[in-house]
Amino acid sequence: MTIKVEITHPDRVLFPDDGITKRDLAGYYAEVADVMVPHLKGRPLTLWRYPRGIDEKGFVQQDFGGAMPDWMGSADVAKEGGTLVHPVANRREALIWLANQNCVTLHSWLSRHDRLDAPDQIIFDLDPSTNDFAAVRAAARACADVLDDLGLAAYLKTTGSRGLHVVVPLSRGPDFDTVRQFARDVAEVVVADDPGNRTIEQRKDKRGDRIYLDVMRNAYAQTAVAPYAVRARRGAPVATPLEWEELDRRGLRADRFTIRDIPKRIAVNGDPWADLRRSARALARPAQRLAKLRA
Repeated sequence: MTIKVEITHPDRVLFPDDGITKRDLAGYYAEVADVMVPHLKGRPLTLWRYPRGIDEKGFVQQDFGGAMPDWMGSADVAKEGGTLVHPVANRREALIWLANQNCVTLHSWLSRHDRLDAPDQIIFDLDPSTNDFAAVRAAARACADVLDDLGLAAYLKTTGSRGLHVVVPLSRGPDFDTVRQFARDVAEVVVADDPGNRTIEQRKDKRGDRIYLDVMRNAYAQTAVAPYAVRARRGAPVATPLEWEELDRRGLRADRFTIRDIPKRIAVNGDPWADLRRSARALARPAQRLAKLRA
């Protein structure tokens, strides 16, 4: 089926400091769709929408009800007293349609619509308290080393904001509570290696200058910024999947790559996460190894 998505008000400026329009945003998402959609298929989305541009107050939307076209993917999520209908981007046109709704940033669930209670990834969100990005790099490397010792693959991405995400693909099975507890236990091991620079303390006033290893996204209905999603920040930075060797490159920052960089980057290097799902592993054996490590 051929689908054409019309961009309404294409000259509307969404990023005033950069002159980036709605047409530019939709064009970007169309251009990266081949690598972005595989990471989103089946996942309920939460959208950050900015109808008047990022300098004005936007809003977060989950429920689209009957507002989506018939061809658009969706996920029905039960809530008290009813159902939320989340959009799901299973095709290129879906990303264009979402951009036309002034959606700048897509956040996705850690599970898919057919088994909402069974996550297929873990996310460690490394959130700095200062501008010391070297400490964030070190925490990411330490996290990957622990996961490797446990027999799990680790993938890296910038958030497009301030920190880094370390992502672990899983075979579906355990529920969110089990996965989140596993993530917390891993984070405790990583923190214990350098408690002066890392913490799992949720309260900001108790973190000091330490990197916060946030595992709270590993819960039912929680989301994380999607790979290749644009952030509503000056310069239009992008949450960018990385090769691990890039972690040590000079000039790497959480907002290093932008809407203007990514299409060329993909054309030259492809998607560093192309094999992510093939690296998924069951959690049972790593959990046993972790228990011995912590003991």
